[in-house]
Amino acid sequence: MKTQVDSKRLKQLEKAEAKLNALENGGVDNWEWYDQAMTSYNDSVELEEKCEQLLEDIECTLLVGVYEPSERGAGFAASDDARQQTLEILMSFANELKTKE
Repeated sequence: MKTQVDSKRLKQLEKAEAKLNALENGGVDNWEWYDQAMTSYNDSVELEEKCEQLLEDIECTLLVGVYEPSERGAGFAASDDARQQTLEILMSFANELKTKE
């Protein structure tokens, strides 16, 4: 999958990266709440990775035994937008479960 980023967004990302580098070089990891913030961030990254794996597993399961109607070798695909929306639904569901614990 190829992703394109417009120049405005690229500049925003570069500024955010520079800011993060400055904070890390300034010792933000010694901040009183740093570990709690990173734990929260790492938990959200882990949850997203698990949801992405779940989505891949669901896609594979749904396609077992499915044939291609055109039989031309084009295969099956979902749009990136539809896949992203599905991932967001899974993430929302997982977050709801997490808050109920």
